Amino acid sequence: MQGDILAIIKNNARNLFINGDLNNWQRGTNVNALSAYGPDRFFGNSASGFFSREDGGSASALAATGFKYAVNAEQGAGGGSYAQRIESIFFEDIAIGTKLTVSYYAASANVNATGTLLQLRTPDTTDNYSSSTVIILNPGGGTDYDSGHYMGDLEDRNVKFNQYKYTFEMTADMKRGLQVGVAGDLRVNGINGWLANTYVLTGLQLTEGQAPLNFRLSGRDAVEELRLCHRYYFNKFSCFIAGYDNNAFGTGCSIPHPVTMRTTPVSAFLGVSFAGSGYNPTLVNTTDHSVNVIFSVVNSSSQLTFNYECDAEL
Repeated sequence: MQGDILAIIKNNARNLFINGDLNNWQRGTNVNALSAYGPDRFFGNSASGFFSREDGGSASALAATGFKYAVNAEQGAGGGSYAQRIESIFFEDIAIGTKLTVSYYAASANVNATGTLLQLRTPDTTDNYSSSTVIILNPGGGTDYDSGHYMGDLEDRNVKFNQYKYTFEMTADMKRGLQVGVAGDLRVNGINGWLANTYVLTGLQLTEGQAPLNFRLSGRDAVEELRLCHRYYFNKFSCFIAGYDNNAFGTGCSIPHPVTMRTTPVSAFLGVSFAGSGYNPTLVNTTDHSVNVIFSVVNSSSQLTFNYECDAEL
């Protein structure tokens, strides 16, 4: 499994973002939290903290971009951003000095006061964002603020999604990984400030070269994309175990992950149901490729239905 995943990752001619078309939403399509993942691999950090999926329909401005889904990011007056942390393994074969282009479609619910801002960060140690450094994007043909590069004004989400593009060079620091973030509520009148607003993003790409590729050529197929998502996070529902415990060691089994994960994940139950009492189910001996589920009722037949998740995000 690991070999298959690495082969997908090493295809650097394609999109370095995972789930750039926002088709995968394992955690649900409505997230109400100040700092949380919405669509797979993208996390939001917002003063209001509400993110949801938009399905534009065939006649919408969103549909005109060629994408089915977008993420609505509802920002409070304190600002925020939507970002993906790209693992260092994606950059191993990209030479320092190589041109990279980030592109995305965006629109706004408040067209009189908003634009879109791009921010790049590198972790100070490889794939560890407990401490990170903002890359100053200058020059860039626009106005640079302390927190990133101003990409342009946003239009009404019901009328048109513009595509925004920015080209930069691969650096030695990016070999440690790269966080690419987009904000959508910066004032456009030259004053650096934040406004409450909902902005909408879709079609996110990071590709080699000075122009974005056609997304349908740069994106992987749906199976490959989901497998890459599972490298960082997955959940399973309605799992069932039945057994008989006659030695007090417990009943259980080992469950393989759908792919080998980036590292040993944090595993947790999302819900458990059983008949009787005294089961005390636990997830133990989690590795990057499997997790063990143990539960016990001594000298008794037992059944357990459960949901769980494994999280190895950066």
